[in-house]
Amino acid sequence: MSTETFFEKQTILTAGKTLIYEKYITGYLPKLLMKFSTCIIADLFCGPGYNGNKKGSPIILLEQLNYILSSQILAKKRCKVEVIFNDQSKEFIQY
Repeated sequence: MSTETFFEKQTILTAGKTLIYEKYITGYLPKLLMKFSTCIIADLFCGPGYNGNKKGSPIILLEQLNYILSSQILAKKRCKVEVIFNDQSKEFIQY
């Protein structure tokens, strides 16, 4: 499978991986921020953000991070999270 076609649709394995990733971020990140108030998250080989019409790890991370940081408890702590996206293809990480 070429890189050009890899991101056209989400495979069952990728769906499983992104589900585990979302559950991990949602469960662990609030605990980490409650204790330390700051962290750095690196998403290596992040891809373009979508696999077909399904969310990939960059979109999942940003949505969950936005949700977590908007909680009243963490908003009072003024938490800081630095996110680093990295991929072999520069077009996936340019903003």
